[in-house]
Amino acid sequence: MKKRAPFLVAFLLVASVYALEGFQFLEFRLMDLRFGLIFRPATGALVLIDIDPASLNEIGVWPWPRTDHAKVVRLVDSAGATRIAVDIDFSSHSTPSNDRALADAFAGAERKVILPVFRQFDTSREEAGATIVTAPSAEFADTAVLAFSNIRPDADSLIRRIALDEVWNGQIFPTFPAAMAGLAKGEAGVFHIDYSIRPKTISRISYTDVLNDRVDPALFRDKVVLIGATAIELGDQLAVPLYRALPGPMVQALAFESIIQGRAIQRLAAPPVLFAAFLLAVFLGPLIARQTWRRGLVYLGGVWVSGLLGSLVAQAVWPVSLDVVPWLAVSGLSFLIGLFSRLDRQSLQVFLAGMAASHTRIVMRHMADNATDGIILIGPSGNIEMFNRAAERIFGRRAVEVAGTPILTLLPQLSGGPLDDIPADDQLPVLIDQTWMSGGVREILAARSDGTEFPMEIVVTATELRISHHPVERRTAHRGVLMCIVRDVSERKEAEQRAREELERRVAERTAELNTAQEQLLRSERLATLGQLTATVSHELRNPLGTIRSTAFVVRELLGHGSEERLTRALDRIERNVERCDRIIDELLEFTRERPLAVQAVAVDAWLSEVLEGLALPEGTRRHLDLGCADETASFDPEALRRCVINLHENACHALTAKRQRAPGADLVLALQTRLAPDRLELRVADTGIGIKPDILSRIFEPLFSTKGFGVGLGLVIVRKIMQRHTGGIEIASVDGKGTQVLLWLPRSV
Repeated sequence: MKKRAPFLVAFLLVASVYALEGFQFLEFRLMDLRFGLIFRPATGALVLIDIDPASLNEIGVWPWPRTDHAKVVRLVDSAGATRIAVDIDFSSHSTPSNDRALADAFAGAERKVILPVFRQFDTSREEAGATIVTAPSAEFADTAVLAFSNIRPDADSLIRRIALDEVWNGQIFPTFPAAMAGLAKGEAGVFHIDYSIRPKTISRISYTDVLNDRVDPALFRDKVVLIGATAIELGDQLAVPLYRALPGPMVQALAFESIIQGRAIQRLAAPPVLFAAFLLAVFLGPLIARQTWRRGLVYLGGVWVSGLLGSLVAQAVWPVSLDVVPWLAVSGLSFLIGLFSRLDRQSLQVFLAGMAASHTRIVMRHMADNATDGIILIGPSGNIEMFNRAAERIFGRRAVEVAGTPILTLLPQLSGGPLDDIPADDQLPVLIDQTWMSGGVREILAARSDGTEFPMEIVVTATELRISHHPVERRTAHRGVLMCIVRDVSERKEAEQRAREELERRVAERTAELNTAQEQLLRSERLATLGQLTATVSHELRNPLGTIRSTAFVVRELLGHGSEERLTRALDRIERNVERCDRIIDELLEFTRERPLAVQAVAVDAWLSEVLEGLALPEGTRRHLDLGCADETASFDPEALRRCVINLHENACHALTAKRQRAPGADLVLALQTRLAPDRLELRVADTGIGIKPDILSRIFEPLFSTKGFGVGLGLVIVRKIMQRHTGGIEIASVDGKGTQVLLWLPRSV
């Protein structure tokens, strides 16, 4: 009995709340849920004549003439209706003729007509709860059955229940649904309306369709006919379960259907409900409490599902609503009692296990603190969990400062990858590079608290934390921790550094000797290059000089024969070859020696025009100038850049001459453009000549490389050298067969 005492207390608590209707709200919610899960159609014994929005629009005024009501009553009566319930207030008078016509219609129906009586609060009287009853006029009441049309909401303001009768002036009157169902006078009681009967299955006909003979009278034969206002404009809307709001006549119709279908639902009385709750507390409660919390949840779920399904089946089969919340509450409290009992027992077990673990940690900590090497323990999330005294000495940090901080803040070299979108307890395999977990000695560079770096040896070993089989275990996979053993090797490294410096000194001495030998070798290579250059220059100068000799000989011969035309051509040839020799000599001098730049402010466009005046164009070509600097000046050596322009002009003329030979009639243009940008001077030389092949374009700046049949191949080399001395540059773009474009640029200030 002592073991059942907590469960009896739980029962008494639930019974007290139930007696005070503390579970009323939940019971109503469950009843509504059962209404929604059960579907019942109407019997078809009732036809609702709607005073609906369409009828209001068609007739146009309200209240309607009582002659219209009289006509509808007569039509329905003549069609063979068994009862005619008119849910309209006739307590006031209309015109005598209209009232007489309506009274005659009621009298002709021979007491088939049911008229409403309304009970309402009398606000004109001072006593609380005073009511007044409004009944039809005597001329109507004498020929009809009177029935109360009042419906009272429950505590949650919803219409759930309705009475079978009401008492007025010492007499018992039926309610509207009871009168329509034809119950015997004096049958008392209150029942819950069965809202599982779907309103859409009740036959409904618009009032004006009946009034204007637009319906088959056979629809009313042997039927109960209810005439009432369903239009929202008339305000007869009631808050109900499941459907939120329904017209008053529709609620009366559902109550009528509940009666005639035997579905006038009654809630099970309190004694059997509490007795069942008592049995659950005394017998099933201890059984639930003895189980593990998982199995206890299964038992609890079984009780709850059984209670909810049982109440659903009972309400579907019989007109009864079971109050199941007390049963659910008793079983739930039994589960909580067992849960708290197990927590007490487990608290003791946890205390004993904690003491044993504490003793073990003290011993292990003593061992770790007295170790000569630093020991760092890293948890599954990558944070430092242990930092022994040797580690404090090595890093110059206290254990309390680094405890719980990520290991990467202390040893960033261990990083194995990004940690985005990885749960904290699963970060360790990604956090630490797998190559560190081999257990071998590795050497890294670490930092002390003052920022000084020092070399350190580290050994990283992984230990697996396996999952247990305890019921409260939540992990699904094994996890690991890492142990790092570290050692300061700065003293050893200093000794190694001294030995290394001595070795480097000796290597430097040998390297100096090798550099001396290499310089001698380079000097030899330069001499060889100079020899090649000398041979080339000798060859290039020998040819024009030979031509000069032969031409001079011809001149001497011609002087004796008087041929002036041939003499002129010969002299021209001498002049051209002499100029060629001069250019070769100039290029050699420019390549082999550097004179200081004579930088000065120069009017760019005027200077270029002057340079071009002394440069001739090949036959059949034209020159296009686009001078965009106007009177602007730039700083450069005019003589040095003159050499650049002459070399580029000569190359362009050579390309145009070759194009004329390959494609007679081609448009041969040599274009020069100047442009003064914000940060540099640009001089562009473009031609429509033969262009440069890609394999040759890559070699054009090589010394002694030339595609011409004459020259030493130093023209573009000299141009690039001059531009570099001006801290500028040269850019060349060419398309084979279409032409070449050369851009010279200089900074605005040299």
